[in-house]
Amino acid sequence: MTRITWLITRYLRDELSTAEKQELEDWIAADPNRKKWMQRFEEPGIHGLLYNMSEINWKDGHEKFLQRNPQYRETERRPTVFFHKWMAAAAILLLILGAGAWWILHRQSIPSDPVQRSQQPYAQDVQPGSEKATLTTGNEQPVLLDTLKSANGKYTNENGQLNYSHDQNIDAAVSMNTVTTPKGGTYRVVLPDGTKVWLNAASSIRFPSAFTGNERKVTVDGELYFDVAKDAQKQFIVQSNHSTTTVLGTQFNIADYSNDPYTSTTLVQGKVVVSKGDNKVMLQPGSQSVISNTNDAAPISIRDANLEETVAWKNGYFIFNDAQLPEIMRMVERWYNVSVIYEATISKQFVGVIRRNEPLSKLLQLLELTGEVKFSINGNTVKVSR
Repeated sequence: MTRITWLITRYLRDELSTAEKQELEDWIAADPNRKKWMQRFEEPGIHGLLYNMSEINWKDGHEKFLQRNPQYRETERRPTVFFHKWMAAAAILLLILGAGAWWILHRQSIPSDPVQRSQQPYAQDVQPGSEKATLTTGNEQPVLLDTLKSANGKYTNENGQLNYSHDQNIDAAVSMNTVTTPKGGTYRVVLPDGTKVWLNAASSIRFPSAFTGNERKVTVDGELYFDVAKDAQKQFIVQSNHSTTTVLGTQFNIADYSNDPYTSTTLVQGKVVVSKGDNKVMLQPGSQSVISNTNDAAPISIRDANLEETVAWKNGYFIFNDAQLPEIMRMVERWYNVSVIYEATISKQFVGVIRRNEPLSKLLQLLELTGEVKFSINGNTVKVSR
């Protein structure tokens, strides 16, 4: 985040010191285009969306920012409240700057009336996803989980979470179970060993009713977050379409959707080994493995992960950090159960934060603020245009 971005967010919250206000005014006065651009923040549409933005507890990230930039540290009488408000303002500002900060701040051009565009009402809207999934046991037909409560002590099901018994002796005969979330659905599962699993939309996990033998193996599709119960005697193995992840006890996120260009495994804590054929890599906390879904010969790569962004879905948020529009719209398709049609190619990157429980129109309005893209909703179809 640049110094100017920081000043503008404080300006939006009316929290500038006298010196900061003068610094911002000097920056605005240096070019008439900047003044015109700043005036857009006074429009009701901007302020309305500003206060609808999510307020994440960014305390740790804020402290890291101050450690790297001690010149911005100051005495704050109410640091937590200040920071929440500051980030709410920053979220909407960064959404606008994220699509074109370079050409706004350096080339001094201005988006073509983003405020007016963002205020265009949608004739239709789509509500966000919810806690829903199906359970398939053995060769039986799938059953909606919201109709099940318990079954012979094997599991309980309530409040969007399916809990399998931790008593490994309760099953005389082991059966295979599959929990599947549809588009627009999410669910949590506690496996027989106590491992906790969060399923994102359009995802599934297949697991036994009891883990026997010397390993605990599950098969997954889509995106899931694991908090694996420790068991030094039994490795925990996650098999997805394009990778195998082996752990003993750890927390990690795996995303392997068939229509994504790559599969990623992101380690939050502990240690895991990710493999594809004979290619193996070991991850450290905060790192992410990337496997191509289209090139089987490509090696596994490792990169630093943005953990907050990666697990945002689990915590009820969308977080975009220099995200391409196709990537964002794939998330939209899964969570809102819609189809996306492109009438234009949008090559800009986007930055923003919004809660996943907002209706689709709120998310689209925020993207439209960039002036780079327009949307229309017709039933369960979203059209993308300029």
